[in-house]
Amino acid sequence: MPGVKKESFTGESFRNQVVIKAAPLGAEALTTPAQAQGWCPPSTRGWKTHGVISTHPFPLNSSARTAIGVDAGGTGTRAVLLDESGRCLALARSGPGNPVSAGAEVAIGNVVAACTGARAARPDVGDPQVVALTMAGVMALGGRLPGLAEALQGAGLGASVHFHADVESAFRSATSAKEGGVLIVGTGATGAAIRDGRLAALRDGLGWLLGDEGSGFWIGREVVRAVGRALDRRGPDTALTGLLLPLVQTGGGAAQPGRDPRVIDLLDWVRSRRPVELSIAARLVAAPEAADDPVARAIVEGAVEALGGTLAAVAEVAPEGPIVLGGSVVAPGAPVGERLVELIGARQSGRPVLRARDGVAGSALLALENLGAAAGETELGRIHASLAGLADLRP
Repeated sequence: MPGVKKESFTGESFRNQVVIKAAPLGAEALTTPAQAQGWCPPSTRGWKTHGVISTHPFPLNSSARTAIGVDAGGTGTRAVLLDESGRCLALARSGPGNPVSAGAEVAIGNVVAACTGARAARPDVGDPQVVALTMAGVMALGGRLPGLAEALQGAGLGASVHFHADVESAFRSATSAKEGGVLIVGTGATGAAIRDGRLAALRDGLGWLLGDEGSGFWIGREVVRAVGRALDRRGPDTALTGLLLPLVQTGGGAAQPGRDPRVIDLLDWVRSRRPVELSIAARLVAAPEAADDPVARAIVEGAVEALGGTLAAVAEVAPEGPIVLGGSVVAPGAPVGERLVELIGARQSGRPVLRARDGVAGSALLALENLGAAAGETELGRIHASLAGLADLRP
Protein backbone atom coordinates (compact mmCIF):
# COMPACT_ATOMS: atom_id res chain seq x y z
CA MET A 1 0.00 0.00 0.00
CA PRO A 2 1.54 3.37 -0.99
CA GLY A 3 2.55 5.58 1.92
CA VAL A 4 2.40 2.73 4.40
CA LYS A 5 5.38 1.89 6.54
CA LYS A 6 5.56 -1.50 8.23
CA GLU A 7 8.01 -2.45 10.92
CA SER A 8 8.46 -5.59 12.97
CA PHE A 9 9.72 -6.04 16.48
CA THR A 10 10.39 -8.87 18.86
CA GLY A 11 10.37 -8.14 22.57
CA GLU A 12 10.14 -9.85 25.93
CA SER A 13 6.58 -8.93 26.75
CA PHE A 14 3.17 -10.57 26.85
CA ARG A 15 1.96 -14.14 26.57
CA ASN A 16 -0.17 -13.40 23.51
CA GLN A 17 0.58 -11.82 20.19
CA VAL A 18 0.20 -8.06 19.97
CA VAL A 19 -0.36 -6.56 16.54
CA ILE A 20 -0.40 -2.78 16.30
CA LYS A 21 -1.94 -0.87 13.42
CA ALA A 22 -1.46 2.88 13.37
CA ALA A 23 -2.59 5.84 11.30
CA PRO A 24 0.12 8.21 12.37
CA LEU A 25 3.38 9.78 11.54
CA GLY A 26 4.58 9.22 8.00
CA ALA A 27 8.06 9.03 9.47
CA GLU A 28 9.75 6.61 11.82
CA ALA A 29 7.42 4.94 14.32
CA LEU A 30 8.37 2.68 17.22
CA THR A 31 11.66 1.22 16.18
CA THR A 32 12.73 -0.33 19.48
CA PRO A 33 11.31 -3.23 21.47
CA ALA A 34 11.16 -1.06 24.58
CA GLN A 35 8.72 1.30 22.92
CA ALA A 36 6.53 -1.56 21.83
CA GLN A 37 6.50 -3.53 25.03
CA GLY A 38 4.69 -1.38 27.57
CA TRP A 39 3.87 -2.88 30.95
CA CYS A 40 3.33 -6.51 31.86
CA PRO A 41 2.66 -8.20 35.19
CA PRO A 42 5.64 -10.01 36.71
CA SER A 43 4.19 -13.45 36.02
CA THR A 44 4.10 -12.73 32.28
CA ARG A 45 7.64 -11.40 31.91
CA GLY A 46 9.83 -13.45 29.66
CA TRP A 47 7.15 -14.51 27.18
CA LYS A 48 7.96 -13.66 23.60
CA THR A 49 5.88 -11.13 21.71
CA HIS A 50 6.00 -10.71 17.95
CA GLY A 51 4.28 -7.62 16.59
CA VAL A 52 3.87 -5.57 13.43
CA ILE A 53 3.46 -1.81 13.32
CA SER A 54 2.00 -0.16 10.23
CA THR A 55 1.92 3.60 9.73
CA HIS A 56 0.68 6.11 7.18
CA PRO A 57 0.39 9.93 7.24
CA PHE A 58 -2.51 11.13 9.40
CA PRO A 59 -1.81 14.53 11.04
CA LEU A 60 -3.41 15.48 14.37
CA ASN A 61 -3.33 18.53 16.59
CA SER A 62 -1.24 17.50 19.59
CA SER A 63 -3.59 19.38 21.93
CA ALA A 64 -6.65 17.36 20.87
CA ARG A 65 -8.20 15.13 23.52
CA THR A 66 -7.90 11.38 22.98
CA ALA A 67 -9.46 8.24 24.41
CA ILE A 68 -9.08 4.48 24.11
CA GLY A 69 -11.90 2.05 23.41
CA VAL A 70 -11.27 -1.60 24.28
CA ASP A 71 -13.17 -4.65 23.07
CA ALA A 72 -12.01 -7.53 25.29
CA GLY A 73 -13.37 -10.95 24.37
CA GLY A 74 -12.75 -14.61 24.92
CA THR A 75 -10.49 -15.02 21.88
CA GLY A 76 -8.75 -11.66 21.75
CA THR A 77 -8.53 -8.05 22.89
CA ARG A 78 -8.44 -4.96 20.71
CA ALA A 79 -7.77 -1.38 21.76
CA VAL A 80 -8.31 1.61 19.50
CA LEU A 81 -6.88 5.07 20.18
CA LEU A 82 -9.08 7.85 18.80
CA ASP A 83 -9.38 11.59 18.96
CA GLU A 84 -12.43 13.46 20.23
CA SER A 85 -13.88 13.79 16.73
CA GLY A 86 -14.03 10.01 16.31
CA ARG A 87 -10.98 9.53 14.10
CA CYS A 88 -9.24 6.24 14.92
CA LEU A 89 -5.50 6.75 15.22
CA ALA A 90 -4.13 3.33 16.15
CA LEU A 91 -5.38 -0.19 16.69
CA ALA A 92 -3.64 -2.84 18.81
CA ARG A 93 -4.53 -6.47 19.30
CA SER A 94 -3.55 -8.89 22.05
CA GLY A 95 -4.78 -12.14 23.58
CA PRO A 96 -7.96 -13.18 25.44
CA GLY A 97 -9.54 -10.56 27.67
CA ASN A 98 -12.40 -12.48 29.29
CA PRO A 99 -11.52 -12.68 32.99
CA VAL A 100 -13.91 -15.59 33.55
CA SER A 101 -12.56 -17.90 30.86
CA ALA A 102 -8.93 -16.70 30.71
CA GLY A 103 -8.47 -15.68 34.35
CA ALA A 104 -8.20 -12.17 35.76
CA GLU A 105 -4.40 -11.91 35.57
CA VAL A 106 -4.21 -12.96 31.92
CA ALA A 107 -7.14 -10.68 31.01
CA ILE A 108 -5.54 -7.70 32.75
CA GLY A 109 -2.20 -8.36 31.06
CA ASN A 110 -3.78 -8.53 27.62
CA VAL A 111 -5.90 -5.39 28.12
CA VAL A 112 -2.83 -3.48 29.28
CA ALA A 113 -0.83 -4.86 26.33
CA ALA A 114 -3.40 -3.65 23.82
CA CYS A 115 -3.86 -0.23 25.46
CA THR A 116 -0.16 0.51 25.79
CA GLY A 117 0.42 -0.74 22.25
CA ALA A 118 -2.19 1.60 20.81
CA ARG A 119 -0.90 4.51 22.87
CA ALA A 120 2.75 3.88 21.97
CA ALA A 121 1.91 3.82 18.27
CA ARG A 122 1.06 7.54 18.40
CA PRO A 123 3.68 9.25 20.59
CA ASP A 124 2.84 12.53 18.84
CA VAL A 125 -0.56 12.88 20.54
CA GLY A 126 -1.54 13.61 24.13
CA ASP A 127 -2.20 10.96 26.73
CA PRO A 128 -5.73 9.50 26.55
CA GLN A 129 -8.06 10.81 29.21
CA VAL A 130 -10.51 7.91 29.10
CA VAL A 131 -10.35 4.15 28.64
CA ALA A 132 -13.77 2.66 27.85
CA LEU A 133 -13.65 -1.08 28.33
CA THR A 134 -16.30 -3.47 27.01
CA MET A 135 -15.44 -6.86 28.39
CA ALA A 136 -17.01 -10.28 28.01
CA GLY A 137 -17.58 -11.76 31.45
CA VAL A 138 -17.29 -8.51 33.39
CA MET A 139 -20.96 -8.54 34.42
CA ALA A 140 -20.34 -11.83 36.22
CA LEU A 141 -17.74 -9.98 38.30
CA GLY A 142 -20.05 -7.18 39.36
CA GLY A 143 -19.39 -4.87 36.44
CA ARG A 144 -15.70 -4.20 37.00
CA LEU A 145 -12.35 -5.96 37.13
CA PRO A 146 -10.37 -5.19 40.30
CA GLY A 147 -6.75 -4.35 39.65
CA LEU A 148 -7.14 -3.26 36.03
CA ALA A 149 -7.18 0.48 36.64
CA GLU A 150 -4.10 0.14 38.83
CA ALA A 151 -2.34 -1.94 36.17
CA LEU A 152 -3.07 0.68 33.52
CA GLN A 153 -1.81 3.40 35.81
CA GLY A 154 1.34 1.40 36.45
CA ALA A 155 1.82 1.20 32.70
CA GLY A 156 1.68 4.98 32.41
CA LEU A 157 -1.98 5.28 31.47
CA GLY A 158 -3.61 7.34 34.18
CA ALA A 159 -6.87 7.64 32.27
CA SER A 160 -10.28 7.29 33.84
CA VAL A 161 -11.46 3.69 33.33
CA HIS A 162 -15.10 2.97 32.48
CA PHE A 163 -16.48 -0.59 32.31
CA HIS A 164 -19.29 -1.62 29.97
CA ALA A 165 -20.95 -4.93 29.12
CA ASP A 166 -19.97 -6.42 25.77
CA VAL A 167 -23.59 -6.17 24.61
CA GLU A 168 -23.25 -2.38 24.89
CA SER A 169 -20.42 -2.30 22.37
CA ALA A 170 -22.47 -4.51 20.05
CA PHE A 171 -25.39 -2.09 20.26
CA ARG A 172 -23.18 0.97 19.86
CA SER A 173 -21.39 -0.53 16.87
CA ALA A 174 -24.64 -0.17 14.92
CA THR A 175 -26.29 2.96 16.32
CA SER A 176 -25.84 5.97 18.56
CA ALA A 177 -29.47 5.70 19.73
CA LYS A 178 -30.01 6.03 23.46
CA GLU A 179 -32.75 3.41 23.63
CA GLY A 180 -33.22 0.06 21.95
CA GLY A 181 -32.60 -3.65 22.19
CA VAL A 182 -29.74 -5.92 21.26
CA LEU A 183 -29.65 -9.67 20.76
CA ILE A 184 -26.37 -11.53 20.36
CA VAL A 185 -26.73 -15.14 19.23
CA GLY A 186 -23.71 -17.37 18.78
CA THR A 187 -22.98 -20.42 20.87
CA GLY A 188 -25.07 -18.69 23.56
CA ALA A 189 -27.89 -16.16 23.33
CA THR A 190 -28.12 -12.91 25.27
CA GLY A 191 -30.58 -10.07 24.95
CA ALA A 192 -30.21 -6.63 26.49
CA ALA A 193 -32.24 -3.48 26.88
CA ILE A 194 -30.53 -0.10 26.47
CA ARG A 195 -32.12 2.91 28.19
CA ASP A 196 -30.65 6.41 28.43
CA GLY A 197 -27.57 5.13 26.67
CA ARG A 198 -26.76 2.48 29.25
CA LEU A 199 -27.46 -1.16 29.91
CA ALA A 200 -30.82 -1.39 31.67
CA ALA A 201 -31.56 -5.12 31.66
CA LEU A 202 -30.15 -8.44 30.54
CA ARG A 203 -32.34 -11.28 29.34
CA ASP A 204 -31.27 -14.92 28.97
CA GLY A 205 -27.57 -15.54 28.51
CA LEU A 206 -28.02 -18.04 31.35
CA GLY A 207 -25.86 -20.79 29.86
CA TRP A 208 -26.74 -24.12 28.32
CA LEU A 209 -28.26 -25.64 31.46
CA LEU A 210 -30.75 -22.88 32.24
CA GLY A 211 -31.16 -20.89 29.05
CA ASP A 212 -29.40 -19.74 25.87
CA GLU A 213 -32.65 -20.59 24.11
CA GLY A 214 -32.45 -20.36 20.33
CA SER A 215 -28.64 -20.25 20.45
CA GLY A 216 -26.13 -22.23 18.45
CA PHE A 217 -25.91 -24.73 21.30
CA TRP A 218 -29.71 -24.98 21.53
CA ILE A 219 -30.03 -25.58 17.77
CA GLY A 220 -27.17 -28.08 17.74
CA ARG A 221 -28.67 -30.01 20.62
CA GLU A 222 -32.04 -30.15 18.84
CA VAL A 223 -30.33 -31.46 15.71
CA VAL A 224 -28.60 -34.22 17.65
CA ARG A 225 -31.82 -35.10 19.47
CA ALA A 226 -33.77 -35.24 16.22
CA VAL A 227 -31.20 -37.56 14.66
CA GLY A 228 -31.21 -39.72 17.77
CA ARG A 229 -35.00 -40.02 17.65
CA ALA A 230 -34.92 -40.87 13.96
CA LEU A 231 -32.28 -43.59 14.44
CA ASP A 232 -34.18 -44.94 17.45
CA ARG A 233 -37.42 -44.99 15.43
CA ARG A 234 -39.11 -42.65 17.92
CA GLY A 235 -39.24 -39.78 15.49
CA PRO A 236 -39.53 -39.02 11.78
CA ASP A 237 -36.74 -39.56 9.31
CA THR A 238 -34.80 -36.40 8.59
CA ALA A 239 -32.17 -35.17 6.16
CA LEU A 240 -30.22 -34.08 9.22
CA THR A 241 -29.21 -37.71 9.84
CA GLY A 242 -27.18 -37.87 6.67
CA LEU A 243 -25.59 -34.54 7.50
CA LEU A 244 -24.70 -35.32 11.10
CA LEU A 245 -23.42 -38.89 10.91
CA PRO A 246 -20.34 -38.00 8.80
CA LEU A 247 -19.27 -35.76 11.71
CA VAL A 248 -19.51 -38.69 14.10
CA GLN A 249 -16.63 -41.14 14.46
CA THR A 250 -18.43 -44.39 13.69
CA GLY A 251 -17.68 -47.97 14.54
CA GLY A 252 -15.85 -47.41 17.80
CA GLY A 253 -18.61 -48.13 20.28
CA ALA A 254 -19.39 -51.41 21.95
CA ALA A 255 -22.32 -53.19 20.32
CA GLN A 256 -25.58 -53.49 22.23
CA PRO A 257 -28.11 -56.19 21.34
CA GLY A 258 -31.25 -54.67 19.88
CA ARG A 259 -29.69 -51.23 19.40
CA ASP A 260 -28.84 -49.58 16.10
CA PRO A 261 -25.02 -49.24 16.18
CA ARG A 262 -25.32 -45.70 14.84
CA VAL A 263 -27.15 -44.74 18.03
CA ILE A 264 -24.18 -46.03 20.05
CA ASP A 265 -21.81 -44.06 17.85
CA LEU A 266 -23.91 -40.93 18.39
CA LEU A 267 -23.96 -41.48 22.15
CA ASP A 268 -20.19 -41.92 22.27
CA TRP A 269 -19.69 -38.81 20.15
CA VAL A 270 -21.89 -36.70 22.42
CA ARG A 271 -20.32 -38.03 25.62
CA SER A 272 -16.80 -37.33 24.38
CA ARG A 273 -17.46 -33.60 24.05
CA ARG A 274 -18.23 -30.69 26.29
CA PRO A 275 -21.96 -29.97 26.12
CA VAL A 276 -21.53 -26.60 24.42
CA GLU A 277 -19.66 -28.31 21.59
CA LEU A 278 -23.01 -29.59 20.31
CA SER A 279 -23.22 -26.16 18.69
CA ILE A 280 -21.11 -27.61 15.86
CA ALA A 281 -24.30 -29.26 14.59
CA ALA A 282 -26.24 -25.97 14.43
CA ARG A 283 -24.97 -25.15 10.94
CA LEU A 284 -26.63 -28.26 9.53
CA VAL A 285 -30.08 -26.65 9.55
CA ALA A 286 -28.75 -24.16 6.99
CA ALA A 287 -27.40 -26.83 4.64
CA PRO A 288 -29.07 -26.98 1.20
CA GLU A 289 -30.01 -30.61 1.85
CA ALA A 290 -32.09 -29.49 4.84
CA ALA A 291 -33.92 -26.66 3.08
CA ASP A 292 -37.11 -28.67 2.57
CA ASP A 293 -36.73 -30.95 5.57
CA PRO A 294 -39.70 -30.59 7.98
CA VAL A 295 -37.58 -31.50 11.01
CA ALA A 296 -34.92 -28.91 10.20
CA ARG A 297 -37.58 -26.27 9.53
CA ALA A 298 -39.22 -27.05 12.88
CA ILE A 299 -35.89 -26.56 14.67
CA VAL A 300 -35.39 -23.22 12.94
CA GLU A 301 -38.90 -22.11 13.87
CA GLY A 302 -38.36 -23.21 17.45
CA ALA A 303 -35.18 -21.15 17.66
CA VAL A 304 -36.93 -18.12 16.16
CA GLU A 305 -39.78 -18.37 18.65
CA ALA A 306 -37.36 -18.68 21.55
CA LEU A 307 -35.35 -15.66 20.42
CA GLY A 308 -38.55 -13.74 19.78
CA GLY A 309 -39.49 -14.42 23.40
CA THR A 310 -36.18 -13.01 24.56
CA LEU A 311 -36.72 -9.90 22.47
CA ALA A 312 -40.24 -9.52 23.88
CA ALA A 313 -38.75 -9.53 27.38
CA VAL A 314 -36.22 -6.91 26.27
CA ALA A 315 -39.02 -4.77 24.82
CA GLU A 316 -40.76 -4.65 28.20
CA VAL A 317 -37.83 -2.53 29.40
CA ALA A 318 -36.90 -0.75 26.15
CA PRO A 319 -40.00 -0.63 23.89
CA GLU A 320 -38.62 2.02 21.54
CA GLY A 321 -35.60 2.38 19.31
CA PRO A 322 -33.75 0.01 17.01
CA ILE A 323 -33.13 -3.67 17.57
CA VAL A 324 -29.55 -4.71 16.89
CA LEU A 325 -28.81 -8.31 15.95
CA GLY A 326 -25.37 -9.85 16.21
CA GLY A 327 -23.75 -13.26 16.08
CA SER A 328 -23.44 -16.00 13.47
CA VAL A 329 -26.83 -17.61 14.16
CA VAL A 330 -28.73 -14.44 13.21
CA ALA A 331 -26.36 -13.20 10.52
CA PRO A 332 -27.78 -12.04 7.18
CA GLY A 333 -28.65 -15.06 5.06
CA ALA A 334 -28.80 -17.44 8.02
CA PRO A 335 -32.23 -19.12 8.17
CA VAL A 336 -32.79 -18.20 11.82
CA GLY A 337 -31.70 -14.63 11.21
CA GLU A 338 -33.96 -14.15 8.20
CA ARG A 339 -37.00 -15.57 9.98
CA LEU A 340 -36.26 -13.56 13.11
CA VAL A 341 -36.29 -10.32 11.14
CA GLU A 342 -39.70 -11.30 9.75
CA LEU A 343 -40.96 -12.05 13.26
CA ILE A 344 -39.73 -8.69 14.59
CA GLY A 345 -41.53 -6.95 11.74
CA ALA A 346 -44.74 -8.75 12.64
CA ARG A 347 -44.59 -8.35 16.43
CA GLN A 348 -42.63 -5.12 16.91
CA SER A 349 -43.52 -3.27 13.73
CA GLY A 350 -41.92 0.09 13.12
CA ARG A 351 -38.72 -0.74 14.95
CA PRO A 352 -35.69 -0.74 12.66
CA VAL A 353 -33.54 -3.86 12.67
CA LEU A 354 -29.81 -3.18 12.46
CA ARG A 355 -26.83 -5.50 12.30
CA ALA A 356 -24.04 -5.32 14.83
CA ARG A 357 -20.75 -4.33 13.27
CA ASP A 358 -17.20 -4.30 14.61
CA GLY A 359 -17.43 -4.36 18.40
CA VAL A 360 -14.35 -2.19 18.87
CA ALA A 361 -16.19 0.60 17.01
CA GLY A 362 -18.91 0.43 19.65
CA SER A 363 -16.25 0.60 22.36
CA ALA A 364 -14.80 3.66 20.63
CA LEU A 365 -18.18 5.41 20.59
CA LEU A 366 -18.61 4.64 24.29
CA ALA A 367 -15.16 6.13 24.87
CA LEU A 368 -16.31 9.37 23.24
CA GLU A 369 -19.39 9.42 25.48
CA ASN A 370 -17.24 8.83 28.56
CA LEU A 371 -14.94 11.62 27.36
CA GLY A 372 -17.90 14.00 27.21
CA ALA A 373 -17.46 14.51 23.48
CA ALA A 374 -20.12 14.36 20.78
CA ALA A 375 -21.07 10.72 20.12
CA GLY A 376 -23.74 10.69 17.45
CA GLU A 377 -24.22 9.12 14.06
CA THR A 378 -21.63 11.43 12.50
CA GLU A 379 -18.99 10.32 14.96
CA LEU A 380 -19.97 6.66 14.61
CA GLY A 381 -19.64 6.93 10.84
CA ARG A 382 -16.23 8.55 11.25
CA ILE A 383 -15.15 5.75 13.60
CA HIS A 384 -16.14 3.04 11.14
CA ALA A 385 -14.52 4.81 8.20
CA SER A 386 -11.20 5.42 9.94
CA LEU A 387 -11.21 1.99 11.54
CA ALA A 388 -11.62 0.43 8.10
CA GLY A 389 -8.50 2.28 7.03
CA LEU A 390 -6.59 0.64 9.84
CA ALA A 391 -8.07 -2.76 9.07
CA ASP A 392 -6.76 -2.42 5.50
CA LEU A 393 -3.26 -2.53 6.97
CA ARG A 394 -3.61 -6.10 8.17
CA PRO A 395 -0.65 -8.20 6.99
